[in-house]
Amino acid sequence: GSVPNVLVVGNSVPAQSVAELVALAKKNPGQINFASSGTGSTQHIAAEMFKDAAGIQITHVPYKGSAAALVDLVSGQVQMSFDTMPSVIGQIKAGKLRALAVTSPQRNPQLPQVPTMAEAGLPAVEISAWYGIYMPASTPKAVVQKVHDEVNKVIAMPETKTRLDAVGAELRPMSQAEFAAFHMAEYQRFGDIIRKNNIRLDQ
Repeated sequence: GSVPNVLVVGNSVPAQSVAELVALAKKNPGQINFASSGTGSTQHIAAEMFKDAAGIQITHVPYKGSAAALVDLVSGQVQMSFDTMPSVIGQIKAGKLRALAVTSPQRNPQLPQVPTMAEAGLPAVEISAWYGIYMPASTPKAVVQKVHDEVNKVIAMPETKTRLDAVGAELRPMSQAEFAAFHMAEYQRFGDIIRKNNIRLDQ
């Protein structure tokens, strides 16, 4: 499954749209700070994609997890973030954060009024936090298949979809071969972004 990242800003930020945020960043290069749950996280990668696509300079402030980042975002210590939908949906609905766009290909049912990054004019900024199950390479194929089948049974349960829908998550069941191909494609895509922006864990 996967969850989209959401471009959110604190209420002290005057931007009401992605275009207004880009204009603000261009007017104040390097002065807008973006929070992430850590260097190399999907929040960090999404913001680097945003920087590249919009041609702006914004400053990364890495945290040790989303909780601390969101506290500072709500209080105005940092201005923006690309956090995951489950992490920010409550703050958005409570009016403590403003959602400007989602990074998924389609709008999210939990925030139907919020445009996609593509709709906002930046189609290159498409990214999701995704989840898969991995097992040691030495695991017998029969065991791998059994786990795969049992997981798919749970995914197919209506209550599973209901609970995931509530936090803006999307079920994306795949075969083992499909997931392996997807993993490698994401590995290469993220690697290109990391190398282009010289992202290092010691930053």
